[in-house]
Amino acid sequence: MSVQLPSAILNSVQHALLTKYFIISAEAILLYDYFIMLPAEIEHIWKTKWGVGNLLYVLTRYMAFVQSPFILLYAFDAGLGKSPNAPELCVHIYKTAAWLDMMGIVVATIILSMRTATIWGWTRRSVVCAVIANLIVPITPMYSLGKTLSSMKYIPSPIPSILPCNAEFSNNIAYLAFALVMVDETIILVLTMYRRIRTWPEHPTPLLRTLYNDAILFFGCLIVISLLNLILYATPSLVRIQRVCERPFLTLFRREIFINSSFKCKTSCIQSRHRASYSIFACRPVNRV
Repeated sequence: MSVQLPSAILNSVQHALLTKYFIISAEAILLYDYFIMLPAEIEHIWKTKWGVGNLLYVLTRYMAFVQSPFILLYAFDAGLGKSPNAPELCVHIYKTAAWLDMMGIVVATIILSMRTATIWGWTRRSVVCAVIANLIVPITPMYSLGKTLSSMKYIPSPIPSILPCNAEFSNNIAYLAFALVMVDETIILVLTMYRRIRTWPEHPTPLLRTLYNDAILFFGCLIVISLLNLILYATPSLVRIQRVCERPFLTLFRREIFINSSFKCKTSCIQSRHRASYSIFACRPVNRV
């Protein structure tokens, strides 16, 4: 005789299983991309002169791998859900993963603002705007995340072997972070398009084309992802799936931007018969001695 589970528990189990499938897929994508792109990363990142750009690349590239163990523990460790210390462990693991995710948002904000300043030629106005964006934009997401996590309450899992950790948030205002990030990304996209329309040269260099094409593609994808976060916010379990899917793709997009920019920059320096003294955000050719 079979036992029919309550619909609420059944939905939780279904969402937990679906989230696990997405987590496995996301980790597989991250590992596959890492080993495929490792030779290019060594050539264009690790062998170049180190600066702020290289540091940002390492942070945005490897932050996802630092976050992975906490996500896997939270979703897959059946012993965690059965532990007498499950309430404390689940909350600490979730909060650690959430703050690591927030660090990724901050790094992405720095990357986008610096890239926009590069497109604008590092003028004084663009530098001031980049500094302001890096100081103001992270404040609201950090505040909303802090308030949300402070209201986190552990709920005993109905099926610990499938759903090790379960929690609810009495004051979930994480949508403020998604909204502000989407506004920031929209502003950056508008500034990039405006610069493209007003100052596009008759014979653009491959580096310039790469800067604009990658920026428009990346910003467009970010806006779509942030919009999906807002739309799916009404269903918290689906939001977790969205965040799991977002993590590897954002890492891939940022990596692609860095590698493409660095490769085109190096190529431009070589073709111009200059000794390449380039960085990820700007190519600064130095005449041969």
